[in-house]
Formats: sequence, structure tokens, C-alpha cells
Amino acid sequence: MGEYEVPSDEQLRIQAAEQILCMDLCMFRDHCDGFCITNQEWKESMLNLLLGRTRK
Repeated sequence: MGEYEVPSDEQLRIQAAEQILCMDLCMFRDHCDGFCITNQEWKESMLNLLLGRTRK
């Protein structure tokens, strides 16, 4: 069995932001059944916004 690695703070922030996107902001949240069907550009844009990332 492999060794368990504790997620970094950044990984936890990304996970929390993705959960907010999927559970609260996505218009398809009632239809995805665990498979994301939203526009990936929108998802990435919203994730960057939630994480305070700026475009380069």
C-alpha cells in the first residue's frame, strides 16, 4: 500500500473552490451526476476568480 500524502493548503483551496462552483454556482448542478457538463472555459474562469488568480 502506498504512503498517504497530506494535501497542501493550495490543493485544499482548489478543492474548496471547485466544490463551490459545482454545488452553488453551476447552472447544471442538478444534471451532472458527478460528470461535469459545463463549459470548461467558464469553469476555469470562475475558478480563477474564486482563487484570486489574475490572467497573465
